[in-house]
Amino acid sequence: MEQKYLHKWGILILVTLLNMVAPLSTDMYMPALPIIASDYNVSASAVDATMYAYTICTAVGILILSPISDKYGRKKILLSSLAIYGFGSFTCTTAPNIEIMIVCRVLQAIGGGGMSAIAIAIIKDCFAGKTRGVALSVVQSMFVVGPILAPIIGAWVLTFASWRAIFIVQGLFSIIMIILALFYIESIPKDEIHTGKITHTYKQIFIIAKNKNFITYLLMGSCYFAPFMGYLALSSFVYQDVFHLSPQEFSMFFAINGLVSIVGPLACIYFSKKDHKMGVQTGYLIIGAICTIMVFIIGNISAVAFLLCIIPYNITTSFQRPFVTDILLEQHDGDTGSASALINFVYTIFGGIGMIVASAPWGDFVFAYGITCAIFISAAVILWVYICKSKSIKLKGM
Repeated sequence: MEQKYLHKWGILILVTLLNMVAPLSTDMYMPALPIIASDYNVSASAVDATMYAYTICTAVGILILSPISDKYGRKKILLSSLAIYGFGSFTCTTAPNIEIMIVCRVLQAIGGGGMSAIAIAIIKDCFAGKTRGVALSVVQSMFVVGPILAPIIGAWVLTFASWRAIFIVQGLFSIIMIILALFYIESIPKDEIHTGKITHTYKQIFIIAKNKNFITYLLMGSCYFAPFMGYLALSSFVYQDVFHLSPQEFSMFFAINGLVSIVGPLACIYFSKKDHKMGVQTGYLIIGAICTIMVFIIGNISAVAFLLCIIPYNITTSFQRPFVTDILLEQHDGDTGSASALINFVYTIFGGIGMIVASAPWGDFVFAYGITCAIFISAAVILWVYICKSKSIKLKGM
């Protein structure tokens, strides 16, 4: 569907902002995690629960709301998701204890999940072929801006206001997004709109999940992504509790990591136009394995050493998300909302598991991150070896 008001670049801006919801919802209040733990008089793991509850329930929002968009349209579900997210954001500002805070974060997550999945569906609707791969990479490269700006904004808010003001900022962001989404014209092709029962859209998820090419490669990509979410859960405690940085200093370290990570999506734009994608896939898995080893060897020396250990892995993470998504979308025709839901659901669930593993009482925050990387990157390598050796798996576009 032609976008009379937003056009192609307007659509890119819309989906980019939708994808920035995740870093804004997690990274912005990361500098405040130790403060929140102190205010509520709870442990670090209890505060981390507000992060992985958000992540896991985002997956629920993805699974519920994205397939429905194949029947009722992207725009209606998008506006509903934005409204739910905004309501959850504003209620976070009044949470009297950690339990209520978690409930409010769940509301945020359900709305955020629908927004994230629908963003990919909109890209599939509006772009095709290599242009779609470039669009995914552009969105991902701008997505990196979120982790750069979010902790800086959060730390800045903390200099003159309570941590609760951070959630006011998130609520205001949802209002701006609602205004922009009103100019979006429904993009789902008429021949792809489901006219049957709503249960049909959910059945499609299971049909797509039975595609061995799709699900195996998705599991591999999700395993590689999981330690990144573990890093989000631990980084504020690593930098502030282990290396004794201030919230403002932490935000700068986090922003440096995000700024350097923009190399990943730019590299994806380059490689999306090239052959030999099998070799590219193998290459970033090797980089992840090397980074894991380095965390164990020098990660505890200083904040700078820890940052240098994780930067190459985080670059490859920002590269592999659009790279893997583009390949996955080649494995199934039609039912884009269902395919997008499954991609985002599995990625998000594995991200939540990564947070839970990283937040376990390992006794040392840096060691906990190293263990998280070792578990999930090893699993990703094993799955990739299986894909390469299997005669029954033939990935399109590789």
